[in-house]
Amino acid sequence: MKYFFISFFLYFFYSSVIISNDIYGTSFHRIEITNENISDAKVREINKIKIISIENIFDKVLTKSEKNKLNKLDNLGQSLEYLIKNIIIENEFISTDIYKADIKINYDKDKIINFFRSKKINYSDIQSPIFLIVATEEKALTYNGLSFNNSFYNYDIIIENNLVQFIFPDLSANDRFISPYNKIVNMDLASLIKLSNKYQSNHIFLIYLKHQDNIIFLDLNLFSLKEKNITSIQKFKFPIHTNYHLKLYEFINNWWKMNNLIDNSEINQIMCEIQNENIEELYLINLKINSLSQIKSNIVNEIKFQKNNNTIIFYGNYKMLFYGLSRINLDIKINKSDQCIIKLAS
Repeated sequence: MKYFFISFFLYFFYSSVIISNDIYGTSFHRIEITNENISDAKVREINKIKIISIENIFDKVLTKSEKNKLNKLDNLGQSLEYLIKNIIIENEFISTDIYKADIKINYDKDKIINFFRSKKINYSDIQSPIFLIVATEEKALTYNGLSFNNSFYNYDIIIENNLVQFIFPDLSANDRFISPYNKIVNMDLASLIKLSNKYQSNHIFLIYLKHQDNIIFLDLNLFSLKEKNITSIQKFKFPIHTNYHLKLYEFINNWWKMNNLIDNSEINQIMCEIQNENIEELYLINLKINSLSQIKSNIVNEIKFQKNNNTIIFYGNYKMLFYGLSRINLDIKINKSDQCIIKLAS
């Protein structure tokens, strides 16, 4: 049996995935209660924070379609209460008619994952590599590339609950020398390679804007330094006064999750040889494997010197397993004998 079909998204992002430890994390919320029954109002405000906090996690790891599926579940509110790990209250102030505090609701990551599995809700907790955003603009017979005159860059991006990470060019004279407007619109690979190397980003979102007849036409493409190619993603049309930046970034985030979903209705297994130099390295490799949310079990079948054989049962397809292992600095390959081998990446 051939265990792997390395699809576009595994191969494309293999070398530069960034792990976030805060995907299931939450934030403190400030509450201030005045001239109310403090006990009742405190419970009310904490319940609000519970909803906000879990909704932020769901928005981060679920696609729009999976979120809709989740919202249709019966007794969802009771299930969410079970997911709470603890409640932290800091900077508390209490008087006869005033209550102030910073409150944080922590949710249990494992319980969230198990909840998704029990309901066959697919999710993604894989943070993207860093994408450089390169945009050109054609507007009223003017043509702007990597310049402050380009209206695309006149927007302060504040994106929460996003697995996709962005950086922007300096818009300096050096940028325009490396990748002038005409080379960007002509998709000149040599120019994009130099720009990618300058910003140490292996992936560039290429955005071509054209303002015409009160319509903004937007063409979204993706350049890969590894593949040395450009892939078309989506074409958009927005009314002239639309906040198209927000809609664009929402689309990109959903696009990322759709292409990196862990399918909880699919369970697979693979037998792998765990290669290690010593017992500490073996422990570390297994710790990394077990840290992946898609792992159901990781069982030792045979112990050999520096070569244990394990059976790994996991949710989702082989692509996502391979991808997940690569992002935590593990090297996985299938040798000529169709055998899976896992070791620490060099």
